[in-house]
Amino acid sequence: IAQERLRRFTEQEERARAGLGTGDLYIDEWRAAHLERLASRVSLGDLAPSTLERASEVFAHLEGWLKAEHPGVRRLSQITPEILRAYRLARRVRRLPHWRQKAKAKTINTEMLLLSPAFKAALRAGALARNPLDGLSPLKERDSEETGTITPDMARAILDNAEERMKPYILAALLTGARRGELWAVRWQDVDFKAGTVRIQNIKTARSGETRYRTLPLHPRLKESLKERRGLVSPWPRIPPETFARLFRRACASAGYPDVTRFHDLRHTFASLLLQNGESLTYVKEQMGHSSIQVTVDIYGHLVPGGNRA
Repeated sequence: IAQERLRRFTEQEERARAGLGTGDLYIDEWRAAHLERLASRVSLGDLAPSTLERASEVFAHLEGWLKAEHPGVRRLSQITPEILRAYRLARRVRRLPHWRQKAKAKTINTEMLLLSPAFKAALRAGALARNPLDGLSPLKERDSEETGTITPDMARAILDNAEERMKPYILAALLTGARRGELWAVRWQDVDFKAGTVRIQNIKTARSGETRYRTLPLHPRLKESLKERRGLVSPWPRIPPETFARLFRRACASAGYPDVTRFHDLRHTFASLLLQNGESLTYVKEQMGHSSIQVTVDIYGHLVPGGNRA
């Protein structure tokens, strides 16, 4: 008891000497508290497990860089907009041992989005006087890849060359347009073989109970694939995000398309095929689970003749 009280007293003294309030957090405390909140949401089914894993990766990137470049920054209040700008620049132009590769602007913007709720929670708790992300404009994503780069023939070749555990994901993305995290969150009770439907959680876009799920038709081939997996723990196998990305890139390279690297492009292929078959943007919006029709128009409007935009 005495040792614990001494530790707390010493910590308070350190905070006072640094000009920090008693509510300030160490960065590892801040990270642990936020990941615990995300884990609770995952257990309730409000968040895809992949989001928790991605957030964990983002914290690892940031903390690893801070230890290497700013070892004196140990408290949350010491993270300033200038430090975050330097971090974003480092992610663009450098490859540190704990980073697999240089990051694209879109990836870095996603990382900032994942950090944002953690900063906001600390702000509400009084651990921060100001959100260091305020005034930090998103990077221009000129290096992002165009949508719809995978044709049906390419997709078939990628599917044929994929490892067995990847094939259910590739097939489902092509036949439902669902995101990887959405497929991951599907449970057997969401699959209705009799009605020929699968219920998908709109984890990314849901704003109310009415928009929490969307029900999609099961293509006969996808239905057959799921029936073959019936009896397993979940409809789609659990694959760690980094392993998932590596397996997809390997399948693309084996199929003769080494420049194709994004699993998400299969989702765009699905939407593009719907539009080519005469479906409206409104229907595509419902199938894709977009938050608004404007999102659908912004992404796919250029693919639609003027008469089919309703």
